[in-house]
Amino acid sequence: MLARHSERLGRLTGHPVPAWFADAMADAPSSHRVDVEGCSIHFLRWGPPEGTLPGILFLHGGGAHAQWWSFIAPFFDNDRPVAALDFSGMGDSGRRTEYGSHVHVPEISAVSEAAGLGDGPIIVGHSFGGMVSLITASKYSKQMSGLLLVDFVVYKPEDHHEWYEDRAPARPPRIVTDRNELLQRFRLMPPQSCVNQFLVDYIADHSIRETEAGWAWTFDPAAYDGLIIGSDHSKILSELKCPVGFY
Repeated sequence: MLARHSERLGRLTGHPVPAWFADAMADAPSSHRVDVEGCSIHFLRWGPPEGTLPGILFLHGGGAHAQWWSFIAPFFDNDRPVAALDFSGMGDSGRRTEYGSHVHVPEISAVSEAAGLGDGPIIVGHSFGGMVSLITASKYSKQMSGLLLVDFVVYKPEDHHEWYEDRAPARPPRIVTDRNELLQRFRLMPPQSCVNQFLVDYIADHSIRETEAGWAWTFDPAAYDGLIIGSDHSKILSELKCPVGFY
């Protein structure tokens, strides 16, 4: 059965896939939504209704989505609830007229509660998700069992740079009629090679959406307009009340 599942996934991604990937995909999550300040936030959930260990919430990077965790989250759901959300403006969540940590932190809190992650969840934040998870921890670290920052650097104030503050407003998303055109244009950022191309294929397949006019990326280009990162991350890190790890 697993071999046939691997073969089917290989046809989907265009490349052979290993058994571990097929095994993870066989542990399919349930899909849910929760309203957060007037915006529909989508999240995926794995695992039992309740667990003996703290729940885990996975947060994706900029321009990404919850499906980036679909082949990782299942390895943690045997004895705990696990969830991954789509930030507003990304993935299958709704769009807003204004973005930033002031809306993303409530999204994390709401999904954690709606997913039933229990008291003291662990938050894993990748890149942009690392920034938002750190700000979340500055408010809720006493109620968290841990924070794991992945591919996110905490700079000293003197080394800080606001990458998006002066950026020109984003242009409307480009719509194309050929779905394959977007799939072929998909790239990891920063540009890099990947020996496991089947992972890139899987992520790309979930990074586009169909609209009335054609096909577009699943993220809102305006999600970074006026985004303030903040120069106080090292101070926040030093004051957290939960264990912190970097990867």
